[in-house]
Amino acid sequence: MKNKLGIYEKEKNKKYTIDLRSIKRGRVVFEGTYSQAKKQRLLLLNKYNFNDVIIEQNDPVYIAKAIELFHIRQKERFTDGFVGKGELGNKKLHLQRLAQTEINGKPTHRFALRDMSFDLLDTVLRRQIIANQGNSKLASTTVHRTFTTIKQFFKWCFNQGWIEINPAIQLECKRGKPAVGRRIKPNEMAVIISNVPASYRRQVKTAAYTGMRAGELVALTWENINFKEGYINITKARKTDGSIGGPKTEKGIREIKMLDELKLELKRWKIAQPFKQRHKNLVFPTRNGEMADHNNWRTRGLKVGCEGAGVEPIMWKDLRNFFASVLIFSEKINDKMTAAWMGHGSANFTYEQYARYYKDLKRDEEIINDAFELNGNNDINVGQG
Repeated sequence: MKNKLGIYEKEKNKKYTIDLRSIKRGRVVFEGTYSQAKKQRLLLLNKYNFNDVIIEQNDPVYIAKAIELFHIRQKERFTDGFVGKGELGNKKLHLQRLAQTEINGKPTHRFALRDMSFDLLDTVLRRQIIANQGNSKLASTTVHRTFTTIKQFFKWCFNQGWIEINPAIQLECKRGKPAVGRRIKPNEMAVIISNVPASYRRQVKTAAYTGMRAGELVALTWENINFKEGYINITKARKTDGSIGGPKTEKGIREIKMLDELKLELKRWKIAQPFKQRHKNLVFPTRNGEMADHNNWRTRGLKVGCEGAGVEPIMWKDLRNFFASVLIFSEKINDKMTAAWMGHGSANFTYEQYARYYKDLKRDEEIINDAFELNGNNDINVGQG
């Protein structure tokens, strides 16, 4: 029987078949212990590249080839269950950033590994990658993760014996302080939503009054909306690599009660939705019925709404934060329900994530009491807007 590492037991505790088909080497019979078979498989994977060519120790290994081999190794780890699909895609993107930088006008991917030094990585490379962050192309967290992958890459190359010194061993990129969403009053949210262009208003409103994550909204289909009972069933989400899978966590599979106002608006939208948008049954598709990019909702919808309302711009995640603050301060919605609607495993986690929303309890309670009215069924009724 095959285990996660691609090893078949051929003869109990004596012989194993090592599966190397992913690198076009077929199967290899190995005699020894299971632990030895595991080590032998790793040695063989590291020895051969994807083109079935042995890399001799004295040959220079170029960054482009090393990145290719590193990604093959990560795909092996994905197959073995040690790396998730999203992480696999992110590592590939991170090393593309490394390959696309330039040193003295020459693309980094054309350099040999042994030509790289700490100074080059810490100055030229860092400057170019962080410059992208300054141009709002990369968030601080993304930059941090990019440098983390680069460090992993050079450590792996060092372990293969391709370089004598790891130039990235002291490379650091401190994680920037995460962008802290500001507090949004319910009446302010209503004004923002009313100023969002009509083609994006439903998406913004649904995010603000359900706390759904962007990936969950993008993948939402009509069969997931129970108009009779007034619930939205969250069962799937779009991942960072574009695929559709389950929500972010196991607790992300949940039901969220809709506001009467939101339920009515979505009912009207289902009837009015153009036929060309219905072939994938998506609630918020593009004009052609394909899966949308929530970044467009942010730049063309939420940003415009903030400008029209004359308020400080907010991030898309602030819509979820806003909903969390409503639940936290509601006296009619208990901790268990708060965690469930947010898709969290516990109320403690919810409080830890959204602590900044209840630093001024008295003031926030006044805000909630002024803007929300909760009935005995725990339905949230929001004022006009």
